[in-house]
Amino acid sequence: MRLLALQEEGAPAITGQPREALERAAHFVRPDGEVFAGAAAAREFFRYVPGGWAVVGMARFPGVMPAAERLYRWVARRWGPVS
Repeated sequence: MRLLALQEEGAPAITGQPREALERAAHFVRPDGEVFAGAAAAREFFRYVPGGWAVVGMARFPGVMPAAERLYRWVARRWGPVS
């Protein structure tokens, strides 16, 4: 895995997303090229880390991902970029 800052020149090209989309949420690009954003990006990230199976397993329960997405947006609005 590689973390890529939004400011890095190649970020939009790697994700295939416009900069505006990248500014709204974290993105995760799987090795097969599929792109995920927000809470779904976090879920996909956990597929690749030791012990992440627990998070991925919980995400399968009905209602968890919609709630996770609401929580993600709430945190993102409050955290946001630092001026």
